[in-house]
Amino acid sequence: MTLELDPTYEVCVENDLRQAIVTVRNFCPDIIILDVNTPHPDGDADHAPFMADPVFKLIPVLRLKTMANQQEVDEHNGRSEGWVYVAKPVNASRLIELIEQYVRF
Repeated sequence: MTLELDPTYEVCVENDLRQAIVTVRNFCPDIIILDVNTPHPDGDADHAPFMADPVFKLIPVLRLKTMANQQEVDEHNGRSEGWVYVAKPVNASRLIELIEQYVRF
């Protein structure tokens, strides 16, 4: 909602991973913010088919992760297994900072 209120950003929300591939192809985003709400340590595997699609190789993906804490994020410099991630909750200014870090407008 924070990004939707800022006229700098055009936001498209998709809540179905299967539909997300179609949506990304049609919307052509500059970044994907993937909100991960899984309590399972292997929950990342749920997103593997989504991320295996070649269209996603060219788009930065920022993962918001419930099961990460800020210390864990800091210890890994915000990266894990090739993913850029941030612990939730994240405040609006930090989210915008990360978006601007990974996207060249």
